[in-house]
Amino acid sequence: MSKKQSPFRSAADQTALLAKNDAMAQDALRVICVAYKTNPGGRKAAMERAALYPAGKGRTQGRPNTSSPGASMIIRTMPMGPLETNCYVLEEDGGAVIVDPGGNPAFALNHLEKNNLKLTAILNTHLHFDHILGNAELATATGATIYAGNKDEDLLDLTSGTRFGLPPTPSFSFTNLDPGEITLLGQTCRVLATPGHSRGSLSYYFPEAHAVFAGDVLFRLSIGRSDLPGGDEATLGGSIRTILYALPPDTTVYPGHGPCTTIGNEMRENPYYRG
Repeated sequence: MSKKQSPFRSAADQTALLAKNDAMAQDALRVICVAYKTNPGGRKAAMERAALYPAGKGRTQGRPNTSSPGASMIIRTMPMGPLETNCYVLEEDGGAVIVDPGGNPAFALNHLEKNNLKLTAILNTHLHFDHILGNAELATATGATIYAGNKDEDLLDLTSGTRFGLPPTPSFSFTNLDPGEITLLGQTCRVLATPGHSRGSLSYYFPEAHAVFAGDVLFRLSIGRSDLPGGDEATLGGSIRTILYALPPDTTVYPGHGPCTTIGNEMRENPYYRG
């Protein structure tokens, strides 16, 4: 895709897509379009998923759509919530870590129980409502600690789901994570400060698994919004160019919405920032 080509669908395509879905699906699409009006990659991917799984036809929260091995780690993607946020379940040796439970976590809880997995941590890349809706229920059910960046704490009120006509986000407490190295599931995890989408945005890089969980900072052929509270376009660009693009090119990027990509692919093809 060249820089001059728009990643947005045409107006005609969007209208046709809305017409194919029933009233519930249309409502969901309207919320998605409002929330992602300046994130073409996220908007396009979310609309495509809505077309594939309209209301009443298999569009269930937490439906796993992918799993991939990372070294010995298994990474599962479970889209959750009204904005189809990518919730990731990382598994290794009977343990699990969940990244960004953005909706009803019932399917994830069932998966943990069915496979005798002990949840040891819940990681939030940032504290926008669509990435934390399942935090409270998941932590209560498992006893797992929630981790996030404390620079995002004000977002718990500023960007509540009530702004989009959704129920209030259940309250929870979290433990602050500063940039540095921690150990999860027996593997090194590098906590990277990647602000710009929000002040406290964090990315979680697992070198052994060649994987980074980047939240809403970097998408396949797109980037995150910078116009929400705490966002800043120049800061976002700096996080992408100097932090994420410094990772090995074969690193798989697991974004907050839409399909995975690689650092190398975005350095070559991203129409907003190239390496």
